[in-house]
Amino acid sequence: MANPAAVYCVHIGGRLEIRDTPQGQAGYCHLSDGRVIDEWRLFRGHRQLEMRKRTMPAP
Repeated sequence: MANPAAVYCVHIGGRLEIRDTPQGQAGYCHLSDGRVIDEWRLFRGHRQLEMRKRTMPAP
């Protein structure tokens, strides 16, 4: 099963980079606007936005 955070990074046009850290490996998404974001932070932010959209009352 593919890592959903990595899949999302590539899906939005990012380039995934895996870095070795003292705690193990970590994935970072290089976005087209130059930002570099932890892949899971990016994915969780996207999921939270989607959940808010679903639970917002209609105007």
